[in-house]
Amino acid sequence: VYGAATFDRVPELLTLSLFVVVAIAGLPGSESYVINADVFETDGPVEFSGDVLTGLVGLVAMALSIRLGLLIAIFVRRDAVIGALSGFVGRLAPKAGARVGVLLSHFADALRFLTSWRDIVRAVAWTMAFWFCYLAAHACTLAAFDLLTSWQAPMLVLVLTAVSMAMPGAPGFIGQWHLAVVLGLVIAAPGLDDAEMKAVAIVSHLLHVALISLMGVASLVLENVKVGDL
Repeated sequence: VYGAATFDRVPELLTLSLFVVVAIAGLPGSESYVINADVFETDGPVEFSGDVLTGLVGLVAMALSIRLGLLIAIFVRRDAVIGALSGFVGRLAPKAGARVGVLLSHFADALRFLTSWRDIVRAVAWTMAFWFCYLAAHACTLAAFDLLTSWQAPMLVLVLTAVSMAMPGAPGFIGQWHLAVVLGLVIAAPGLDDAEMKAVAIVSHLLHVALISLMGVASLVLENVKVGDL
């Protein structure tokens, strides 16, 4: 199970990195974006330039790529990579170096259940299909509100919500999900009404929570697992 969860990060990071790169390619770097004060009840409008946004999204893409490369390197050259990283950290802090070596060894041991390239390809394909379904869901939500104004709009919303959910926050991602959706709409479709952006954020959040909850219940029934057993 730990191995499956670990390996799941590889195609996930690959897909998100692809979406980030494609989304960046469609952004006008010189444009400025404004979030009105009424959206999040701030003291004044929040303004940021496209250049800053492109730089931040580029950093996210770089971080995702580094994590992806590290996982692949550990899978391919386990001992060499773990030795190099733990040795480098150990020169700076000996105790931390030992801990890094143990942590990376756990990741590497978890990946040993992958012995067939066929299984690897299937796992990558299914995980990428999951994220493309997520992308289609965002596109359908925007289209339902007649807000599918550009091809990169659902990608921006997807990437921003994925990043926001990776951060600590309230249960159910209340607040951080809505911030990501509104920010994506401000970038992809500037000039939208504030109430309309809030409505899209609320509806998309409710739809995703309902769908994931139904899938979770169905999985429990199919696997014959009780809630108390979790």
